[in-house]
Amino acid sequence: MINLAAITYTDGTVREYVSGESKVVIWLSPSTADADDTVVLPTVTGKTPRLVSAVDTGDGSFVTSGISTQTLTLDASGNGSNTTYCVAFTYI
Repeated sequence: MINLAAITYTDGTVREYVSGESKVVIWLSPSTADADDTVVLPTVTGKTPRLVSAVDTGDGSFVTSGISTQTLTLDASGNGSNTTYCVAFTYI
């Protein structure tokens, strides 16, 4: 059974890469993340977060994820539990 306990952005590990006006964020979820968990991303005034890629670090597969408003949905089509995801997103 999938554990639907909530995770937060600050539960994960963040690395930010800035070049000029561009910023890419690499976020590693905590190892307790489950498929279909949602995470509220930080707000950047005047910018909208956009997904670059999302990977299941256990097997290296790309997973179906998405961002709506400020909310990231992890592995929307999967059924994994207690998984670490690596997510790259940017603000435009």
